[in-house]
Amino acid sequence: MLLLLQIVLASVVFATVIGFVKNMFTYKASVHPRPQPIVPVPPRFDLQAASVRRQQGQQQDQGHRPARQTPSPRLNRPADRVRSAQLVGQGQEQLRLRQQQQQQQQLENHHESNQDLSYMERLLRTGCLLKATRANAVFAGATVLLESVDTSHETHGVVLNRELQGPALESARSVSRAVVDARAWIGRGGPHANNVVTVVHEAPALPGASQLGNGVCIGHYATLRHLEVDPAEVTRRNPKLRVLLGRVRWPNAEQLVSEIRQGLWNVSSTQATTQNTFVDCRSPRSATH
Repeated sequence: MLLLLQIVLASVVFATVIGFVKNMFTYKASVHPRPQPIVPVPPRFDLQAASVRRQQGQQQDQGHRPARQTPSPRLNRPADRVRSAQLVGQGQEQLRLRQQQQQQQQLENHHESNQDLSYMERLLRTGCLLKATRANAVFAGATVLLESVDTSHETHGVVLNRELQGPALESARSVSRAVVDARAWIGRGGPHANNVVTVVHEAPALPGASQLGNGVCIGHYATLRHLEVDPAEVTRRNPKLRVLLGRVRWPNAEQLVSEIRQGLWNVSSTQATTQNTFVDCRSPRSATH
C-alpha cells in the first residue's frame, strides 16, 4: 500500500514538472516569436501580354540578328589535313603560273620594244632630218640634220634654222673672223660643243666635205680653213652655205628614239636634200645667245 502511494505521488510530481517546463517555453515563444520566411507571391500570368512581348522581340531581332558564325574546321582528321595541304599546294601553283605569265608578258613587251627600237634605228641614219614638236620646250620649231647615228656611242647633229644675230653674231668672231667677214649665214648649231664649227653646203669639191644626202654636204675645220683663204669667193660660189656653231648630241641612238616616242621629235625626212635643207628650212626665230 505504501509502494502504490509512492508511485502515485511520483507521477503527480513528474506531471507538474512537465507542465511547468511546457508553460515556460510557451511564454518565451509568445514574448520572442520566430520570424517567418517571406514567400514571394508569383505574379499573375497574362497570356496575351506575353504573346505581344514575344512578337515585339522577334521584330527587333530581325534587324539586329548577329550573323551566324561558321565553326572553324578542325583539322584533326587525316583526311582534313591532306585536303588542307592540297589547297595550299594549289594556291602556290596558281601563284607560280601567274608569275610565269607576267614574266612572259614582260619578255614579249621587251621584244616588241626592241623591234620598235630596231625599226627606229634603221629609220634614223646619217642625213636624216628631225623636226622638234611644240612639246619640246628647248628646241621647239628647230630642224636638226643628223650628222652621226650610233647605237652605242654619241649621236649628234646640227640645228639648221636658228640664225645668229646681234651680240651672238659678234661672239662668232672669236671662232672665225673670216666667217663673219664673208657675210655667210651663221647659226646656232646647238647647245653643246660651242667650239665646234660645222659648215653645211652643196659643194662636194670643198676640202673636208662629206656628202650626207642628195646634194647636201657637211664639213668642219678643213672647210673652214679653206673659207678663210678667200671667204668672199667661197660664199659667192656657194650662196647657200651655212656656218653653224655648236651641235645637238645624245648619248646614243636609243636616247633619241626615246625622245621621239615621247613626242619631242618627228622624223620629217629620211634624206636631206637641197630643198628641205636650204629652202624649206626657214629660221623660226633668231638666236641671240
